[in-house]
Amino acid sequence: VMNKPSTFCHELAHLKGYIYEDEANFIAYLACIGAEDIYFEYSGYLSVLYYIDNDFYDAVGGDREKYLSEEIILSQVHEDAIFLTKEERDRIEEKAELDTEVVDAASDAFTDTTLKLNGVSDGMISYSRVVKLLLQYYRIHGYETS
Repeated sequence: VMNKPSTFCHELAHLKGYIYEDEANFIAYLACIGAEDIYFEYSGYLSVLYYIDNDFYDAVGGDREKYLSEEIILSQVHEDAIFLTKEERDRIEEKAELDTEVVDAASDAFTDTTLKLNGVSDGMISYSRVVKLLLQYYRIHGYETS
């Protein structure tokens, strides 16, 4: 549920002509955190936290012990970031005509290939470039969001 505002804004960014995933992620982030609705704001922050967390893990060299020794993301944030709950996934699995893991893998491969065929050389990794856009934005505009 918490992903809906940022997902809607991401897809609307595509409809407005922003084809690159990192740009759509960044526009969705800005739209959400600029909203006057706390639900939208939280969704905006949540939408980029996954990418920031992954980049931080990479920055500590993939050292799990070092990663866990730093400030951790609250478990509630991780729960809110789950796009599909276990219960919902189980319900879908039960009714699925095809193995959903196979469908997920095929979907990811299709998306990655489509992006690459359309000039996005790093394919699905391009989603995570939103972190670079965030760093540039906050370097230029400071750390105040409102």
